[in-house]
Amino acid sequence: MLVVSYTAGLFAQQRREPSALTLSQAVKIALEQNPQRKAALANTKAASADVDEARSFLLPRITFSATATRGNDPVYVFGTKLRQQGFLTADFALNKLNTPTPFSNFATRFGGTWSLFDSFASWRTVNRAERVKEASTHQLARAEQEIIFHVVDSYYGVLLANKQRELCEQALKTARAILDRSKDRLESGVVVESDTLSARVRLAARKQELIRAQNNLMLAHAQLITAIDVQSESVPLEVAGTTGWRGSKSSSIFSKVGPRRLSFLTSEPCRKKCHW
Repeated sequence: MLVVSYTAGLFAQQRREPSALTLSQAVKIALEQNPQRKAALANTKAASADVDEARSFLLPRITFSATATRGNDPVYVFGTKLRQQGFLTADFALNKLNTPTPFSNFATRFGGTWSLFDSFASWRTVNRAERVKEASTHQLARAEQEIIFHVVDSYYGVLLANKQRELCEQALKTARAILDRSKDRLESGVVVESDTLSARVRLAARKQELIRAQNNLMLAHAQLITAIDVQSESVPLEVAGTTGWRGSKSSSIFSKVGPRRLSFLTSEPCRKKCHW
C-alpha cells in the first residue's frame, strides 16, 4: 500500500505544472549563476585574504624545528660528542678517532622573532590591502546592481511586450468585427466596396502588428534569459503577471525577495517616482 501511494504521489508531482517565474526568482538565479558576480566575489575573498596576510607581519613569528642525524664520519662523530659534552679519554684512541662507530644526534630548536619597527612599512601594506578590499567590495556591489538592473529591465520588458501583444489581439478582433460589419453593410447597399477594401487593409495591418508584437515578446523572453545568464531549458518561460501565462499576479513579484537585493525597488522614494 505504501508503494502504491508513493508511486501515485510521484506521478502527481510529474503532472504538476511548472510555476511562473517571479522577479525575485529571476534575480536570485542571476545572482547565483552570473560569472561576473562570481569573479567579483572571488576578488573580494582574495582581497580579504591579502588583508590577513598583511596583518600577519605585525605579529610575532615563532619557529620550532627538530632534527635527527646519524653517521660514522670521524669529524662528525668527534664534533658531536664535544657538542653533547660526552667526550671521554678513551675516545682519543687512534682506532676510535679514525674509524668511529656510528653516532646519533637529536636536536630541537625553538625560537621567535618580532619586528618592532620597520619604518611603518607593514602598516602601509595593511592600509593598502584594506583599500583594495574596500574597492573590491564596491566592485561586487556594482556588479550585483548591474545584474539586478538588467534582470528587472528585461523582466518588465516581457510584461510590456505581453501587454502589447494583448492590445494587438484586441485590435485584430476589432478589425475583424469591422470587416464583417462592412461586408454586411455592403450586401445591404449602405456602403460602397471601397469601405470594405479599407476594412481589409486595416485587418491586414492589425495582423502585421500582432506578428510584430509576438516577435517582440519572444525577443523579450530571450533578453530575459540572457540577463539571467542560464540556459532557457533550465528556467520556466512563464512570467508572473502576464495574462494567458500560468503563475501568480504581478503583485507577488516582490514577495520573498532576497536580503537587501531589491530593497531599492521597494523603497518609498522609488515607489513615489514610479507610481507603484
